[in-house]
Amino acid sequence: MLTAISISAVAAAATIFYSRRSLCYLRHFQDNDYSPKLFTKWVVENGIYDRKGSLIATIAALILEIAKEGRVLSLIVCVVGAATMIWQALREVDPRKAGHPILQPTPMARAVYHVGLNLYLFLFLCCSLIVYKISADDDLAAYWLIVIVAIQSSPLFLLLANAIVSRSRRQL
Repeated sequence: MLTAISISAVAAAATIFYSRRSLCYLRHFQDNDYSPKLFTKWVVENGIYDRKGSLIATIAALILEIAKEGRVLSLIVCVVGAATMIWQALREVDPRKAGHPILQPTPMARAVYHVGLNLYLFLFLCCSLIVYKISADDDLAAYWLIVIVAIQSSPLFLLLANAIVSRSRRQL
């Protein structure tokens, strides 16, 4: 039961973090008129990768790996790590209200955001199921490593979502 609570806390925090961070990336994608080439150039030139969420996840994974004993300690580490990640996400400036340029909630922006979020959730779920199947000892550190991969892939999810949305709009 404690393992399920721990995994749920990690998954919820990572999803909240991704949902806020992807809005920031989407603002720049929208500013570049949803051009994959320009967005990719912006990502590469600015060295866009998540530092804060990855640091939180890395510290949680290291603590869990060092302190292998105790489900209660693991639960505490996961809940504190998740709370820290959610707190960090909530500190993000909402690009729909502030910053330059302001993210406009156009139908295209909403579609790209939601498809990207679904791609993220699909990856996270698949990776979690793989870890669950191969992990005999409920290795909670592995779930935090999935978080790192998933949130670092945020720009990629937006690019894939844009390709899917653009293609579906052309077919209409």
